Amino acid sequence: MIRRPPRSTPKPSSAASDVYKRQVPQSLDVTKDCAIYVTGTTSKMHDPTDYLFLKFTSDGKLDNAFSDNGHMMFDIDAGIDEGNQILLTDDNKIIIGGRSNHGVDIGTVLFDYSLAKFNDKGVLDKSFGGEGKVITDFGYRDDAINKLIPNNEKTFYAIGRASNGKDDDFAVARYDFDGNLDYSFNNIGRVWIDFGMSDDVAYTAKKTKQGDIIIGGSSNSGATPKVAFAKIKSDGSLDTSFGDNGLKVWKFSPPGLAVSYTHLTLPTKA
Repeated sequence: MIRRPPRSTPKPSSAASDVYKRQVPQSLDVTKDCAIYVTGTTSKMHDPTDYLFLKFTSDGKLDNAFSDNGHMMFDIDAGIDEGNQILLTDDNKIIIGGRSNHGVDIGTVLFDYSLAKFNDKGVLDKSFGGEGKVITDFGYRDDAINKLIPNNEKTFYAIGRASNGKDDDFAVARYDFDGNLDYSFNNIGRVWIDFGMSDDVAYTAKKTKQGDIIIGGSSNSGATPKVAFAKIKSDGSLDTSFGDNGLKVWKFSPPGLAVSYTHLTLPTKA
């Protein structure tokens, strides 16, 4: 895990003169009292993208008590930041996960896992990672969080993709709620899952009652993406009783059916 000194602070966007190039919501969650949190990606004209973070009341109005009139931009690092997922914690905190640019290598933009934690007023929780945000480098060039799920009262999972140096694999990291990697998970806090084809990208996951994690996404072979699943145990190892040694790849037939990777539901007896 890499923790860099803060290069900037949250950038609430209240000025009427602010001009936004794009606003792309990616994820939302709803509290028990029906407050609605939305995260995504936004940018001003000519600026790199930042995390977008909004809060709505139960009747659909922006919550003016949150940050600056219910919305904010947040800069993880000096480059491109994209907020892909949101996780509400039991103590009314909000964790946003996505990816952040940390440089360029031979013309390729480099990305890492990125996380930030806020309270319910939109104030950065500085106890998380020492500065309210965490950047985790899987070692190569293109890492991104696509899903956050709780594990227990102490830890949570960040699921997405990470490069192995040649192509992308399913990637899973486990953190405590202070932003530290949990080294009881695969000894390094991170797992790569390679289906042995081309790019593999995890989009969703669900924890079973037994504590295992089933991860869903896609695996490409040539130009044809296939539905891919993996099952890992709580220590990060593949559950070899699942599919083919912990992995399962399946292609829709006939072609042309719409596929959604955003949600995974397990039977209640799982």
